[in-house]
Amino acid sequence: MSTPKKDENNMLVGFDSVAGNKRQRSLNSDGSYNIRRLNMHSHDKYRWLINCSWSHYWLVMLSYYILANAFFGLIYFIIGAEHLHGISDPGALGQYIKCFFFSVQSFTTVGYGGIYPIGFIASSVAGIEAFVGLMTLAVATGSLYGRFSRPLSKLKYSSNAIIAPFQEGKALMFMMANNRENNLIEVEAYVNYSYSVEENGKKIRKFTRLSLESEKISMLAMNWTIVHPIDESSHFYGLTMDDILEEEGEMFILMKAFDDTYGQTVHSRTSYTAEEFIWGAKFLRPFYSDANGTTVIDLDKIGDFEKVELNNYSNTKAQKATQTSN
Repeated sequence: MSTPKKDENNMLVGFDSVAGNKRQRSLNSDGSYNIRRLNMHSHDKYRWLINCSWSHYWLVMLSYYILANAFFGLIYFIIGAEHLHGISDPGALGQYIKCFFFSVQSFTTVGYGGIYPIGFIASSVAGIEAFVGLMTLAVATGSLYGRFSRPLSKLKYSSNAIIAPFQEGKALMFMMANNRENNLIEVEAYVNYSYSVEENGKKIRKFTRLSLESEKISMLAMNWTIVHPIDESSHFYGLTMDDILEEEGEMFILMKAFDDTYGQTVHSRTSYTAEEFIWGAKFLRPFYSDANGTTVIDLDKIGDFEKVELNNYSNTKAQKATQTSN
């Protein structure tokens, strides 16, 4: 696979080349886009139910269930408790409570029989509510199934990308591991880098694809340290940490893998800004062997590092070339 030249446009990652004066990261660390959309004329509520957090999902479902029954209970109460057989409570509050629980029975089509409608109006409202309840149950079942059946990649990334000693020079690295019990195979990594430059007195952003030591592994059984060697063809060749910070760099990561539990391809995204780069560090191993010889990986240690000196590695190739020529 050929590596695109680093002057190619934003088609590499789909972001615009315009660089603002107070630019924030384009891709958040959780993979969401840091983009605010205006004048959206449609909102996919089902998609939101599929993608929102579990706490928000159950809050919405429970709130809708309570409010819907409170609404229909109020309608029964306005129609009159005498139109519901089985309500004998003389107090208004007691009558409304029984109307509410009759609504629950109609909404869920349970129908215990202790209370039932009398007359055309009450029976019509009960029929409408039963229909609304059936449709709500269909939506709730579909969204719940969609949440459970949708394959998700729960990859854990190191908090920082590091510039570490590598072979006879140095490399830009980050670490990741599977944070679920499911098996990921045929795992691929795509890494792009965005940086700002000034051309014709105007600040713009450029994008480049970073070549990797290995772009694909067969199985993600443990952790994977993804390495971009900083050689003569690298954008980072000859740059210092101050240079990277000055160009407001941001590294975009797209991971693709096949989840053999669901039999589908899954994706994961994240990014590292220049402020999250650590110059002169080395990742620590997040795994060890226990007393039985079993390999144990501690996911809390993904991304742990120790500081190292890079000066001895910075110009090794140049020094060797000089020594060879002499």
